[in-house]
Amino acid sequence: MQNGLRNIIILLALLCTFLAAENKLVSSSSLVGMSMDYREYGRGGEILDSEKSDYIEMRGVDIGIGYLFLKEDSYDKINFNLLYLRGKSAYKGSYIGSGAGYGSVVSQTVNDLIDIELSYKKAYFIGESLELNYALGLGYRYWNRELSVSQSEVYKWFSLRPMVGLTYDISKSFFVKTSLEYQYGINPVTLAVEEDYEFMLGSANIFQTAVSLHYTIKPKLNIFLEYNSEVQEIEASNTVAGFYEPDSTANNKYIKIGISSKY
Repeated sequence: MQNGLRNIIILLALLCTFLAAENKLVSSSSLVGMSMDYREYGRGGEILDSEKSDYIEMRGVDIGIGYLFLKEDSYDKINFNLLYLRGKSAYKGSYIGSGAGYGSVVSQTVNDLIDIELSYKKAYFIGESLELNYALGLGYRYWNRELSVSQSEVYKWFSLRPMVGLTYDISKSFFVKTSLEYQYGINPVTLAVEEDYEFMLGSANIFQTAVSLHYTIKPKLNIFLEYNSEVQEIEASNTVAGFYEPDSTANNKYIKIGISSKY
């Protein structure tokens, strides 16, 4: 990991240790399945290649830990979250310079996806059943595409992540959460690993919506089911040694089944 990411993790650990005696620790863990629909486009807008997978092919875990600062009608929360996914996707494209066109090459790609976020959230209680919250996070995204034994690409960037959400209590045992998040990529790059080329991407933005249903087993223990939809847009890179990273989009869907608790 880069030094900046390591420093963020160390800072979070120090804050959590210092504040542990006065505030409430919260944690969550879930199993995750991801459906991927990724596409790259040429200068004229034509599809160059694509990657697709279903929820079974791309799977992993999502782990979060944080602290609550409770007040009478509101609370603050510092949270650290780690998402890791690994799996195969179906590649459809062509060999560079072959002229054969999209779909002339079909294969499988091995993917590793890591997403890390440190966020600060403010929440307000509106009446007895509604909560309004907003947050600002700093994130790091890493995606390794192993297209073959001799070709790997790595996409990585930091991002600023504003978010707004609602929580509604359906009953004493059930509540639902919704959220909207925008991720603005900072200095996004793509690495062609074998050639040792680094491409500076024009931009990397993600728009994310999530809905989750939670059931309270005990006062401090919940199980939940979450559906997450994500649209990623990447702008073409600079040219290096006659090559460039093209425009791309990704429409990813996540299903998470997990448990959350307070201590």
